[in-house]
Amino acid sequence: MANAAPPPPNGEEWLQTMMDMQATSSNVITSWASAKAGRDGALKAEEWLQMMINLQDDRIRTNNVTWYNSVISAWASAEAGIEGAWKAEEWLQYMIDLQDDRTNPTDVTYNSVINAWASAKAGIEGALKAEEWLQYTIDL
Repeated sequence: MANAAPPPPNGEEWLQTMMDMQATSSNVITSWASAKAGRDGALKAEEWLQMMINLQDDRIRTNNVTWYNSVISAWASAEAGIEGAWKAEEWLQYMIDLQDDRTNPTDVTYNSVINAWASAKAGIEGALKAEEWLQYTIDL
């Protein structure tokens, strides 16, 4: 007899699979973000976050502020200069635009973006962007 295909998962099995994937992906995102692998590490963390965003559906929401903060922190510490600061800011803006309680930016988020601009070696532009985000947080 030929190998039969496994039966399709029931609802509980599907949910458990998604929860396991969510936990594993969270660990991978955080690991890449904290690996001190520079631009490559930030890109890998971003790639995993983007994959989780693409996997979302209405049955299970995977948005998690920690994932976004990890990617932003990875870009802020990637020593990628202006590119890293812009990437960190783009992810912060994405979080703001989501208007989702699970992904509302935190003090950690804003501080990471401010630090990214302050350390971007972007001269006046970096200083102005850091000041702009600081003022934004004050005005919240």
